Amino acid sequence: MSRSRNKSFFLRLGGSGIFLLGIVCGYCALLPAQTEPERTVPTLTANEHPWAMYLPKSWVRTQTVTTTEHNGRKIRNITETVTTLESVDQNGLTLRSVTTSVVGGRSVETLSARETLDFYSEPVIEGVLIEQRPSTTLTIDKQLIPCEIRSYVLRTAETKQRTTVWYSTQIHPHILRVERIRTTLPTERDPTEKVLSSSTTELLGTDALRFRRSREGHYSYQTITKTGDITTDATMTGSRRITGGLDTETVRELDRNGKVIRTIETRMINYYALTWASQRRN
Repeated sequence: MSRSRNKSFFLRLGGSGIFLLGIVCGYCALLPAQTEPERTVPTLTANEHPWAMYLPKSWVRTQTVTTTEHNGRKIRNITETVTTLESVDQNGLTLRSVTTSVVGGRSVETLSARETLDFYSEPVIEGVLIEQRPSTTLTIDKQLIPCEIRSYVLRTAETKQRTTVWYSTQIHPHILRVERIRTTLPTERDPTEKVLSSSTTELLGTDALRFRRSREGHYSYQTITKTGDITTDATMTGSRRITGGLDTETVRELDRNGKVIRTIETRMINYYALTWASQRRN
């Protein structure tokens, strides 16, 4: 009687990556599944930010006209703001803004501020919990766009603010939607969270999704903010060629009855976009 030779064979089951090892003698074993490599999550860098894509010392000058309704009267205030890019590193950027008002025919500095942001245009604040969530899709200008989701949670002694950012590394201007919700923290006396304010910013349209794309890369956003009885409706138009992106913005503040009590209109009046090419020319 001849002895049969043991032979090994592999059987691949579809695309599942599972293999069976068979032995002629009737013994078989299930090998471990081949695990798929972890997905590399796309993240925004300086190249995708409307400020950080330029070099420090780039700046933009804007003019803001604020009209307030008070006892049947309209009060107008005009200011100008110069915002300058101070620095950019691998984690974010720092902006400095100086606002001046015209008082008695003279320009008087009324506000100076410095702000550090990450490449999602969110403030860099100590203690913020940042999470990367599963990818999803959004409909922008009637087109379905794959995107990533990033969330920021900031807690203080009495409140919590959650900011959720939907973004795409492929579609300019990259930030597709932002939601902010600020609530109270639960206590023994009141265990429920109460919404103090909420806002939603949505990308309405962008040249990146249009058949005939503009070299200037135009886009527009709308932001709805609710704080108590006050609702704010802001519409912004932007351009890739402008440092910071802002071209025009109109903000309407409405009371509980829907009456406009304040209008804020901002427009870009001058800018300087410093790039490596322009720096070499200088």
